[in-house]
Amino acid sequence: MLSGSLIHRLPFWLSDIILSLTLSICLYSTTLADELVLPAQYPKDYLWLYYSQNTPTSHSTDELQAHLDTFGISYQHRLKHPWIVSVGYRPQSFISKRQNTPTKLLTFFNSTQRIFRLYHPVYFTVGTEILYLVPVQKLNPPMTKDRYFATEIGIGIQSSLWYHFSEQYLLAFDLQRWRGTKTNQLHAWSLSLGIGYAY
Repeated sequence: MLSGSLIHRLPFWLSDIILSLTLSICLYSTTLADELVLPAQYPKDYLWLYYSQNTPTSHSTDELQAHLDTFGISYQHRLKHPWIVSVGYRPQSFISKRQNTPTKLLTFFNSTQRIFRLYHPVYFTVGTEILYLVPVQKLNPPMTKDRYFATEIGIGIQSSLWYHFSEQYLLAFDLQRWRGTKTNQLHAWSLSLGIGYAY
């Protein structure tokens, strides 16, 4: 019984540890030199296609369970070294345990990340994101609002591992831990595989 309780609580504590490490890295990163980031001649604009798996955690495990994997898109712009900003759409699919029916999230996000060179062509990014979460019954039009979940603003942390095939083409593994700020119903991990084109 005790071990089951600890396992149930682990993701919550793990997310706090990751959040603390992320904030520490972001604060420390301002002292690092520009040679740790992408070469200056590399393109600054990226289009991404993602394939994502979303898993409820913390309080959401009482309300939701994982359902279908989904596709998402984003646009990313590299600012003056070493920061990048992104806007995108990442739909999410769950099952409502209370109603035993699908619950979908239209998830629009904006993120800011810091780039670190590990060993060219491998890079690591880490940062924060803000999400606009709209619960609906299905992702295809006409869309109907899910009456059991509220529209929320979410906050999260995000990290990515990039592999540059060339200056234009990238592969990325993304991990996000996010939560809604209005209720305790929406908490999740999102794991994504992304293909990017830089131009």
